[in-house]
Amino acid sequence: MMKKVLLVLAAVSLIGFIAGCGGGGGGGTGGGVVVQQPQIKEPLKDEMVPQSDGTYIRQITIEWEKVANAASYIVLRKKEGETDFSQLPGSSIEETQNNTYICTDKLTDSRDFAIDITYQVIAVASDGTKSQPSEVKAENPSPPKPPF
Repeated sequence: MMKKVLLVLAAVSLIGFIAGCGGGGGGGTGGGVVVQQPQIKEPLKDEMVPQSDGTYIRQITIEWEKVANAASYIVLRKKEGETDFSQLPGSSIEETQNNTYICTDKLTDSRDFAIDITYQVIAVASDGTKSQPSEVKAENPSPPKPPF
């Protein structure tokens, strides 16, 4: 009789363990906190900014509304011609006073001045649950026209 009880308890524990696995990883499913996709404000601010040494950088600013249940955000970038996204540093994300967040990407390589760049923003809950990514593209800016 004791062996039957232990076997039943072990089976119930195993079923409970299996049912509890797999949550918290993606899109607000599987038992984690529900996290909505960030809503990116468009158009992006995409500008050429002069530096003190006479050079320029391409500065792209992404802005989105605060997401309920989000503890942090991940911003990813994929340059034209690349196949994978890479993460921008978290230190580039700032909270503003009006419940929005901004991320400023400062591109110093002149090859980045005339290409399309795609960004993704993902909201992350405190338990690690991630939202689906929101995506936006900074399109190739028009080249400056020479003076005549």
